[in-house]
Amino acid sequence: SISVTPKVAGESVTGSVKIVNLAGETIAEGSAGQDITVQSGSYSVQVQVTDEKVLADRPTRTMDVQLKPGDQSRQEMSFPWCKVRVFVRVRGNRTRNAKVKLIRKGEHVATLKSMAEQYIPLSPGRYQAEVRVGGITTKLDKIMFPEGARRDVPIDVRF
Repeated sequence: SISVTPKVAGESVTGSVKIVNLAGETIAEGSAGQDITVQSGSYSVQVQVTDEKVLADRPTRTMDVQLKPGDQSRQEMSFPWCKVRVFVRVRGNRTRNAKVKLIRKGEHVATLKSMAEQYIPLSPGRYQAEVRVGGITTKLDKIMFPEGARRDVPIDVRF
C-alpha cells in the first residue's frame, strides 16, 4: 500500500492522492494519509492540497514510488508556501476595491483583494494576473511571490 501525507510549513494538511501507472492510467485514488492498496510496481503519485485556506491555489505535486511485493510506502510531501497581501496602486495611490485574479499555467488559481486584512497562503513563484479596478481590467505578466515569507506585495497598474 501507499500512503502520502502533504505538509505545509511542517504541518500535516488535508489533500487527495492519485496513483498513476507508467502507462498514465489512474489506478487508485484516495485521501491523503490513508493507505491506498496497489500491486507492486512503479507509480507516479500525485498529491494535491485540497483546502484553499491552507494554500489558496490548491497545488499538486508528483513523486515516483517503487513498491516491492508486500511493501508499504509511507511518504511525506512538503509543499512550499508564502503568505501575501496585495496592494494595488493606480498612479501611486493605493486602491482598496481592486481584485487581483492570479493565473498560473493558464489556469485561474486564486483571487486576492487589494488591501485585505488577512494574508493569503499560496504557493510561491511567478504568476500572471488580471487586475480589475472599477470597470477596467489590465493584465500583468510577472508577479513574484517569494517562498516562506509573509509579504505585502505592491502591484502598480497603468491604464
